Amino acid sequence: MLMSNKTVRLVKSTTTVELPIIATRPAIDPSPTMADALAVDCVALIFPTGKLMVSLECGDEIILGRLHPSNKIQPQVDLTEFGGGLHGASRLHAALRHDDDQWWIEDLDSSNGTWVDGERLAPYCPCRLNAKSKVMLANLEVEIILPAEGHKSLAA
Repeated sequence: MLMSNKTVRLVKSTTTVELPIIATRPAIDPSPTMADALAVDCVALIFPTGKLMVSLECGDEIILGRLHPSNKIQPQVDLTEFGGGLHGASRLHAALRHDDDQWWIEDLDSSNGTWVDGERLAPYCPCRLNAKSKVMLANLEVEIILPAEGHKSLAA
């Protein structure tokens, strides 16, 4: 499901911002510290040109892609800031989801594909992420670091 009435919390080094899941462009601090990763349900996305922390409650999902005015649905994480346009990322490239204390990534039928730890994902087939996963969104490399086991949410 690409749209929801739930909210996503993007964690900055000093504040947490709550945005509707259909927000057009979240304000993201591209230079959080790894200490932010101690937050419950907070995942680190590390790109060659910067990093950000995203907090997702159990059952929530965000879309990774490129903002474009003609899209009815806009991604919550704009990959353009990290070179996504230059590296072939699609407008709606992939979804990152947190379910039942597990983290998943799903290719949204992107033009140039999604790889997790060297394996290409089939469109719309979720792939469970490891504690530390190397993900390629087309030719854009991102390392995804999940929260420590002891800091996962107890919500079910």
